[in-house]
Amino acid sequence: MGQFLPIGLTVSEAVTNTAGDITAPDTGGADANALLTNIGTRTVYVLVNSPVTVTAGNGIPIPAGTSLLVSIGQAGVIQHISVEASGSTLYVTSGYGESPVVDPSYSPQEYLVSATIPMTSLFQLRGADLQITTDQIFTKKFQGSKYKITEILAARVSGAASVACAGGIYSAAAKGGSAIVAAGQDWVSLASGVIVKATLAALTNTDILTTTPYLSLTTGSTAACTADLFIMGYPLDDA
Repeated sequence: MGQFLPIGLTVSEAVTNTAGDITAPDTGGADANALLTNIGTRTVYVLVNSPVTVTAGNGIPIPAGTSLLVSIGQAGVIQHISVEASGSTLYVTSGYGESPVVDPSYSPQEYLVSATIPMTSLFQLRGADLQITTDQIFTKKFQGSKYKITEILAARVSGAASVACAGGIYSAAAKGGSAIVAAGQDWVSLASGVIVKATLAALTNTDILTTTPYLSLTTGSTAACTADLFIMGYPLDDA
């Protein structure tokens, strides 16, 4: 078995339909791994230390929401491309593990393992009061600090929203920071047996988030209504 040591590399880079590359630091003679995580919504294709330019036809595919652990030797260049002009983000961190040495020359196709990252409940807000317009902070449910959101769901607990009920989810208190869900998000359809799926801001496809979000309504329901909200996604901290 070939043992590969970690490298000091943390990079988040948007991937487009024009080939780009990420250069790993020289490890000073030690072989290294890199964990490539696709936190976007489109498939990313990569080549490592390749003499040819990556394309969707010759690259190793990394579907959205999956990771690929690659060996990059003592220093390396990770080429990336997508068939789409936007919607893909490659998050590169140090990788850990061991693998049979398929090719001592570190062929572009050599890799260690491809695995689906389990989506999890990142944050929950139980019993949110949909009549108030003050901050209601979520509770973190995962270990670590960095994350990527894939969806936000709300389910009615009691009562029913009436007339109007709208507001956003923010990365900071007092409707501050970045809007993860816009202020115009409508929650009024919450009723028994109904789930509302929030519309996510574009930044959830490109940005690594680190703070605990807040629900902060702009217009409260005229009728009493409480709901449970769930922020789903992927933790992105190093192993």
